[in-house]
Amino acid sequence: MMRTEAYRLAGWQLLVTLLIATVMGLLGGSNWAVSAVAGGCIGFVTNLWQALRMARIAGSAPERFLSGLYLSELIKAVLTVALFIFAIKVFQVQLVPTIAGYGACFVVHLLAVRRNFLPADPAVLEANRIAREERARLGIVDDDDRDEI
Repeated sequence: MMRTEAYRLAGWQLLVTLLIATVMGLLGGSNWAVSAVAGGCIGFVTNLWQALRMARIAGSAPERFLSGLYLSELIKAVLTVALFIFAIKVFQVQLVPTIAGYGACFVVHLLAVRRNFLPADPAVLEANRIAREERARLGIVDDDDRDEI
């Protein structure tokens, strides 16, 4: 299931990358279009890698899952920086369209995570329910709980 979502996310990111590249190409020419594609590809590659890695460890023990999440975030950050350096040095990309392409992929990633993974994940919903019950038992009320009352 998570692999399907990872590939769906990748498809949306590629579509948004092409749209941003088209806009950047109209604004600044072919160099800007190529730069936007480079930025979008950086976001696409790093997000797809992390999504597939997380799909592999999904359902494992919470400690293993959390350590895998932290490790994948670290590797994703290092990979992102390395790919940006590579794109700047080798392709001599323009910074504004490159960041626009990457930023667009990042926004798609955030929207997908918010919409598809967090609310739909039964484990997350159950953990949140248990935490709310425990806070209520202890008499702790936070802003999120006030909305439900």
